[in-house]
Amino acid sequence: MTIECENEEQEEGSSYLRLFWCLDKVGHHTCLAGFGFYFLGELLSDGDLKNLLMNISAALFAIPVILFFYETIKGLSENKLNKEIFEYGKMQVDREAMGVISQLMKTLYPLEQADRTFKGFNKFLTLSKDEIRENLIINEYFGFQVFRAWDSYQENLENILKNVFIIKKLDSEQVIAIITILKNIRAMEDAQKTDEMFIATGKKLLGYKLVKGDSINPSDIEHPDRFLLLKHLTGDKFVVIDFPDIPKYNEEKAFKTYKVNPVYLDFFTETIFDFTTALNKWISLTGNEFLVDTKAFRLGLKLREQSTTNRT
Repeated sequence: MTIECENEEQEEGSSYLRLFWCLDKVGHHTCLAGFGFYFLGELLSDGDLKNLLMNISAALFAIPVILFFYETIKGLSENKLNKEIFEYGKMQVDREAMGVISQLMKTLYPLEQADRTFKGFNKFLTLSKDEIRENLIINEYFGFQVFRAWDSYQENLENILKNVFIIKKLDSEQVIAIITILKNIRAMEDAQKTDEMFIATGKKLLGYKLVKGDSINPSDIEHPDRFLLLKHLTGDKFVVIDFPDIPKYNEEKAFKTYKVNPVYLDFFTETIFDFTTALNKWISLTGNEFLVDTKAFRLGLKLREQSTTNRT
């Protein structure tokens, strides 16, 4: 998968600069010395001494050529390594970005209506403010949709920013894009914790139940707020439809229904729109595609380049 990035161009440019510097400094002097031994050998009549000087001259002429091939091979190897590290880092960020997008879709759309296909992701990322606002007005949400924890995404992105090997292979704009996504996660979390952001409708969801994640997998200590959302089928049969992270203080709200408080409608709309803008920025800076970790996602995505100027 080909990815063009400013870092690779800079690294490649710096490799060639080092190469030409070496050829200029080392090659210049060795070639002069080579010419010197060559002409000195031409002046001598002693066959053995002449051959020695000629061999020394040939060896000196060979040094710049050997250096040239060495630097070229080394540069190609470094560029390949840089690309591998860049793609590995991008895959880590993309994994969190896709998780964030999936969670945002659950915050905006009614239960089981979020389209987590290629088409659905594209449509969500190009929603305008008016479209986001309209969805927030007409839709009702269950507690496990809007009272979710974002800690795991935040922690994973912070760990990526602490990884020096990855950060060195990203340019300044790409690092800023990751930080912006992280800031928007915190903004979303703060918005959802705002008092009276959501107004209870008095309705309650039936036919579903939550099961604590650690009751199924006791070894999962990384997600203390993880639940399994089960939908009842028949008898004692249920199907898992989601894995929400719900803080303990919001468990009792999980199956109650809510609408966005009109007082905070514009604020919450702006929060979601800023979030999708930050995600679009990261995508546009890294090849307009997701590098998918197939162990985490079964959905293959390649986001085509598209204008977002009409998203206001």
